[in-house]
Amino acid sequence: GAWKAHLQETAAAGSMSGRISDLSEGQARALATFKSRVPQEFTSDDGTYLRFLRARKFVVEDSLRQYNETCQWRKERDVDAILERPQPYEEEVHEILAAAYHGFDKEGRPLYIQMTGSMDVERLVSFPMDDLIHRHAYHNEKQIRRAQENSVKLGREIESTSEIHDMNGMGLAHRKSLSLLRTVAHIDQTYYPERLGRLFFINVPRFFYILWQIAKAWLDPATANKFVILSPNQLDRLQEYIDVDQLPMELGGTCVCPNGCFEYLGKKKVTPPAPTNGTTIDTVDKLGTPV
Repeated sequence: GAWKAHLQETAAAGSMSGRISDLSEGQARALATFKSRVPQEFTSDDGTYLRFLRARKFVVEDSLRQYNETCQWRKERDVDAILERPQPYEEEVHEILAAAYHGFDKEGRPLYIQMTGSMDVERLVSFPMDDLIHRHAYHNEKQIRRAQENSVKLGREIESTSEIHDMNGMGLAHRKSLSLLRTVAHIDQTYYPERLGRLFFINVPRFFYILWQIAKAWLDPATANKFVILSPNQLDRLQEYIDVDQLPMELGGTCVCPNGCFEYLGKKKVTPPAPTNGTTIDTVDKLGTPV
């Protein structure tokens, strides 16, 4: 009887989006059941509950288990206050990679851009895994805060975020980052469900596809479908998702931030390609202003 009721409720969830303003009767019932069973210390808002329900196809038991596990993880790591604390290895990471919290995609999601192909993988993986997990949680929370701020600005809910990883320069050393990537994938899928809007891998070399086949096995198919992989001659396709004024010149955009678009510069200075309008752009030699 219970199994039959579960099947009926799952079927009743229907094909609606499962967001607050777009719930089927079954989805609304699942939300009400979920809310009635959330421990008092872990209460939150309907938008948060619905992210976990969508991630588990509105099966209340599975959603609740993941939600409680997430709340416990956040409590143990004091994630709610993580943005108020200094990050470990901040100076070192400035030397290891070039990256930027920069602009928004066409859906209003905050963008994070990282020159992953040219980062110093050897140094990155030499840091303690626990500190790298802390840094990743900090990154996620910063992106979520930016999404919330843009929600207020646009007057509509922005729940997810987008990332661009430029893989130009990627080599065999990147194999050593697979363990870290697997840990990051677990954190994102378990503790941050429904937060990823799009993830772009651009300027991918052929070697990338070997590692992608390994990494793809760790991803839920719904998550993998949010990845967009572009070879060097497909860079203009970024503009289907992101307006040019939101992209740095290095990625074919038109943005020229006063202090440079990149907050983290890596070992080498980030040099934009020469603009086509006859003006010149000085090599970026200052840290950008944090968003």
